[in-house]
Amino acid sequence: MGNILKNRTRYIVPFMAVGDKKLEINGSGWVNDMTQRGEHDVYQYIIDSVCPVGGILQSHIGQSYRYEKNEGPVLSLLYCPKSNGTAAFEFDITDMGLYLFESRVGFFWYETGDFRPIDTTGSTTDAILSIDELVLFNSKFKELNYGINAKTFKRSNAQGPFTIGNWAARVILDAVGDVSFFASRTNTIYKHDPDNNPLYVPDKALIYNYIAFEDMDMDSLTAYAYHLTKGYKKTYRVPKDIEDRMRFPFGNVLWYACNEGAGYYVVAEEDNRNFIRIGMAVNFMSDYFLLYILALNNRYSMIRFSERIGRELPSDEAAYLSPGIYPDMKAGIDREQKDLYDLEQKVTRLVTEINVFITKNLRASVSYVEHQSDFYDYLTDVFRVNESIASLTTGVSALQRLLAQVVETERFFDNNEEMLSWRKNSEYARVQQEKEVLQSEIYKDELTGLINQKGYLRFAGDIFREAKEQNKILFICSADMNGLKHINDNYGHEEGNRAIRGCIDILKHAAKEEDMIFRTGGDEFVILGFRDSIEGEEERFSAAAEEKKHMLNDGADLPYEIAVSYGPILQDLSDFYGNIDDLFRQSDNKMYAMKVLRDKYRRD
Repeated sequence: MGNILKNRTRYIVPFMAVGDKKLEINGSGWVNDMTQRGEHDVYQYIIDSVCPVGGILQSHIGQSYRYEKNEGPVLSLLYCPKSNGTAAFEFDITDMGLYLFESRVGFFWYETGDFRPIDTTGSTTDAILSIDELVLFNSKFKELNYGINAKTFKRSNAQGPFTIGNWAARVILDAVGDVSFFASRTNTIYKHDPDNNPLYVPDKALIYNYIAFEDMDMDSLTAYAYHLTKGYKKTYRVPKDIEDRMRFPFGNVLWYACNEGAGYYVVAEEDNRNFIRIGMAVNFMSDYFLLYILALNNRYSMIRFSERIGRELPSDEAAYLSPGIYPDMKAGIDREQKDLYDLEQKVTRLVTEINVFITKNLRASVSYVEHQSDFYDYLTDVFRVNESIASLTTGVSALQRLLAQVVETERFFDNNEEMLSWRKNSEYARVQQEKEVLQSEIYKDELTGLINQKGYLRFAGDIFREAKEQNKILFICSADMNGLKHINDNYGHEEGNRAIRGCIDILKHAAKEEDMIFRTGGDEFVILGFRDSIEGEEERFSAAAEEKKHMLNDGADLPYEIAVSYGPILQDLSDFYGNIDDLFRQSDNKMYAMKVLRDKYRRD
């Protein structure tokens, strides 16, 4: 059957911060988690995305905290699976942390380890926990408010049962403040002092596993992955189509993710045994764990937006119809016109918030390491994140367009003195300003202030069409920074960000003032603009770029060079029958030819 070579398991409790209070950690022992992660190859956006607010590196979507204890584990517990209360083994909660996102979705996690079986004399031993014992343990420890399990766990140095859900709720409450939980049940509650208001703890924790096995065949591995990831006992039947829901990225590796959890299961071989036991365990509990948290944030944020739509928008269809256009609608006649306009603004604000969230939180690729990016894509596919986004944005955006049209076509709007007065007051001005700010955030890159990839996709076609319709010469230049990964890995992401800003200075110096510069990736850029003439423009751009590069590097005493590869293209569109993508490919090929010659750290 095989043995467990390495086991690391984290349990995750998703929650929602209540109210408008700024997210802060209140409890002692919580520190900003700035730990360098794993292979250092996780895409810079992912590393920055959970940097603490106020830190140098941040994209303003979340914060990461870890609990520090001076010595020893966070908690030592006894596992007593039998009804007579006899302890089967002692184990520790060795580590715990918090992720708090700008969407107000949060995740509390804690990790178990150091299982010490107890012999007949009551002494702990060094015996290895069996796979079946771990399956049973996971099925019980993930339960947070199931009454029968209350007697299964005890503190090592205390009398009475240890209720996991109450402990988790208390930790979160003390650290974050008021919260609500996703998918809570009411059969067990934690009393929220001092007001004695009930706080309903969640039903179950999510499970996140890294488990390495020895001498395990893949058929058995599939079954164990199913039970260990879901936290099911072995009495649960394994579905016949279970393999269709799993991924096998390598011959000895299995990924499995579902609504109950995610796991990485590997069978060790002689030549990689130590790496799987130590190195891969570190990477999977750092880089991969962050990818899992980000995928969960996307999933639960979509749930949150759905709840907001249900809570904030009326279900009565008459609320969306104009009393001026549909005078026969009694609900429309009875309703003030301002209500309709307020509703249109509310829907617009909601659509914009969803778009800002999508822009800040989703990327096509999250890592330079292929299997990390594949793991993230697998998670988002399992959680059906893209489907949730499509259903939310399509429905609410259509509603926004309907309301905008109804408000715009109001026949008596301009004759309504009360409404005219309201439109001019400060509240209307504030709403409009807020709308403009949120809309601008959609296309703004957090680190650089440039237009982001979403903005490029939005504006590039318009720029191309304008150049073609007005017989302008189009300038397009793909650019890519040299050696960013080398700088990040050897000198840190702060220096990497500094080098990115230097790269942008080079491009701005070489571009025309009216050109649009887009940051389409971590170290990738595109410049678009118009020119009066083709002759000499490529040479001018290259000379200006090289001049600025030398200005930045000469005398700067940097341990690396700030440099960029670029491929300027100028095209008269009067006799051009391709599209903007064709020109981009030409420019990108030209840029890459320069990169091959100049960037000794380039990735093939």
